[in-house]
Amino acid sequence: MEPYLYTTMAQLEPQHWWFLARRQILCRVIDQLLRPGDRLLDVGCGTGFILEALQTRYDVWGLDSAAIAIEQCQQRGVRQVCQGSFEDLSAQPFDLITFLDVIEHLSDDRQALLIARSHLKDHGKLLITVPAYQFLWSQHDVAHHHYRRYRRSPLRSLLQQTGYHPLHLSYFNTALFPLIAAIRLKQRLHPPATPSTPSDLSLPAPWLNRTLQWIFAQERWLMPHIPLPFGVSLLAIAQKKPPVELPEDAGEP
Repeated sequence: MEPYLYTTMAQLEPQHWWFLARRQILCRVIDQLLRPGDRLLDVGCGTGFILEALQTRYDVWGLDSAAIAIEQCQQRGVRQVCQGSFEDLSAQPFDLITFLDVIEHLSDDRQALLIARSHLKDHGKLLITVPAYQFLWSQHDVAHHHYRRYRRSPLRSLLQQTGYHPLHLSYFNTALFPLIAAIRLKQRLHPPATPSTPSDLSLPAPWLNRTLQWIFAQERWLMPHIPLPFGVSLLAIAQKKPPVELPEDAGEP
């Protein structure tokens, strides 16, 4: 992701409808997956906007490769953050690992999930959110250095192939999907004569911002129980599969 976007995000997150509603949804989902005091690792934690809301309930840790992200986390009071990769973490495993709009930034998403599995406790859980549908690809994806967008079935297969049992997969940001899809398709069919900012990160009028936040946030009452059939984003919850244990007499004649 372009470095300037971290600063832009940190400024917009406390007031922008998408970040606020998304945090409401994800915190509700996480609260149903963890008990107080459980260990949580947020991979690609960005500016720490999610961790800031969770750190009073759980033992939260953040991991990000960007120095500016770590600085933003610390400014928010999120102290247990590490710059680097999984190899830079302690060996103590986690109850939940989250990749919140992260694996689309990775050239090898499969390898990331395999490594994450080794840092989960037995029967630990994984929470992933990703952008949905390749036909929604836009300059926003380019600015954020995305490699791909996802659909439900391929993501389920990816989880199964990397040692997880999928528990719940659902699209979200569903109510606003027709509007956002129409805007994205219009931009692709009729690109502006003068290129604008490559990212979608901007604050709408206050009344519109409040309305969009309210609409999007209502989906928290459905997550993670009722799968939604389509949406701008996709959410997956999976559990680490235990290793296969062969009987003691396996292989004996």
